[in-house]
Amino acid sequence: MQRAAEKIVPSDREREKMVRLSQVIQSKVMEILQSSQIQAEVTLQGSFARDTWISGETDLDIFARFSPTMEREEWVEKVLPTIRKGLSQYRVMERYAEHPFL
Repeated sequence: MQRAAEKIVPSDREREKMVRLSQVIQSKVMEILQSSQIQAEVTLQGSFARDTWISGETDLDIFARFSPTMEREEWVEKVLPTIRKGLSQYRVMERYAEHPFL
């Protein structure tokens, strides 16, 4: 059991690296949105945020919640291209959620 835990539990070094990276990317997303005058709440979600991630297999789930009055067309045509460009140095996978996760 101990050996299995050593393989899946992130080391302190890996954890610190991911914390720094998550802070940098989350700040960058907020900066991109603010500089484009787009109001949104940016949060870190998923297994990393809950500290249930597996060593070597983590991803960062960064959510941006926009005003319900923002039309889908606006965020598809304006917001996403702006964020994509700003995060071009990272490997980004887009996923969409139009409802609350429970």
